[in-house]
Amino acid sequence: MQAIPASTIDVNPKVVSKGYKTLVIRTTNGVVVVSGTVDKVEDIQKISNLIKDVEGVKSVDNQLSVRNR
Repeated sequence: MQAIPASTIDVNPKVVSKGYKTLVIRTTNGVVVVSGTVDKVEDIQKISNLIKDVEGVKSVDNQLSVRNR
C-alpha cells in the first residue's frame, strides 16, 4: 500500500465536523482504505464521497467509526 498525499484529498472542516484528528488513508491499485475516528456519523459518508471523487479511485473501503464521547 502507498500513502496518498494529504493535499490529494481535502477533508475540509467546513465539509465535515472538526472532530477528526486521525484519518489513515491508504491505497493500492485504486482501492482506498480509510480508517480512523470522527465525531459525527454523517462525516463517515461525507469523507467516503470525497475520496470517491478523486481521479483514479476505483473503490473505497470505509473503516471509519464514530468516536465515543
